[in-house]
Amino acid sequence: MALAGVAKDEVARGQWLVSPAAALATDRLDVALNLWHGEAKPLRSGTPVHVHLGAAGVPGTVAVLDGDTLAPGASGRVQLVLRAPIGAWHGDRVVLRDASASRTLAGGTVLDPLAPQRYRRTPQRLAELDALALPEPAARLAACLASAPQGLELRRFAAAQGRQITLDVPGALRHTDAQADWALGAAQTAAAREALLTVLTAYHAKQPDEIGPDASRLRRLAAPRLPEALWRALLDALRREGVLALRGAFVHLPEHGVRLSASEERIAQKVAPRLEQAGYEGAWARDLARDANESEALMRTTLARLAQRGELHQVVKDLYYPLATMARLAAIARNVAAADGTQQVSAASFRDATGLGRKRAIQILEYFDRVGLLRRVGDMHKLRADSTLFVEAVMS
Repeated sequence: MALAGVAKDEVARGQWLVSPAAALATDRLDVALNLWHGEAKPLRSGTPVHVHLGAAGVPGTVAVLDGDTLAPGASGRVQLVLRAPIGAWHGDRVVLRDASASRTLAGGTVLDPLAPQRYRRTPQRLAELDALALPEPAARLAACLASAPQGLELRRFAAAQGRQITLDVPGALRHTDAQADWALGAAQTAAAREALLTVLTAYHAKQPDEIGPDASRLRRLAAPRLPEALWRALLDALRREGVLALRGAFVHLPEHGVRLSASEERIAQKVAPRLEQAGYEGAWARDLARDANESEALMRTTLARLAQRGELHQVVKDLYYPLATMARLAAIARNVAAADGTQQVSAASFRDATGLGRKRAIQILEYFDRVGLLRRVGDMHKLRADSTLFVEAVMS
């Protein structure tokens, strides 16, 4: 084969010539292995070996996955940890020789060329290896999807298999973008859906005056290990079904969106300018009732309903802020966190940045903790990197 422009010393034994889309290099393989029956002793984890795959030969070590050892003549699964990366696909044949490369120890077949470093002996991982041992590609995909509680990244799976993948699993959830192609099995999708709705119902019961949690906080409560792309796909699917509603970054059940009465609509319009004028100090229900010449009971009911609709923020009991003011305060908190270098906000730094008194500054920071913009760490409030609160929502 003529490789124009490639120097001889740039080509090494064992390298591949493949389409860029099919290129794969790995230093960790999970393998179904058969140990030679004539070996004098079992194969143990940590044994140094020479790994031969195709034309490549690389030193490495063995980690036995089924039990502690592999007996002579027995079959089992091992992980091969290599000192240098090689090319490998599912189904490639592997030969192991001893540390001195003087005799053959075992032969086997690659199950997963992209083997994990952690949790390699867990029941879930061993179930994945069972799935990868199935003879047909479609059966392997379906079984891997069924054994993946947090979903399967299909591009990674296809790369390991060395082939194109077609997904046809009824009830599966899928999200494809430029970065990844995620799929979640039907049973796992149903479980994630149930967990989301259970958590959201409980949240509404506990916080009836709030519209609901933001999407990132709800994920931490209901499905913290689910990839972000699949979480967004799940929210979007439930929104399309009418099972839940999104108001900006906030998620709520449709029945939790409260309709205002005519008198409440009238009061809401009367107090809107006063709420805007209150600035960073916020407005108290009793003051709004006095200025609008309305009863405090009706004013409190109206403000609570507006907060429940996501149109106001209640920082502490009876203290309200309009959306625009709270967004400005959140932007200040983000800027203070960025300037700090540790992504944290102190009461003193937030007080100085807003011009508020210490008590009000602490009340607002604690509210940001509750809704999921910040997280209390000792005397500091750490910015949650995944929070989309008070930022223009990705989904409407």
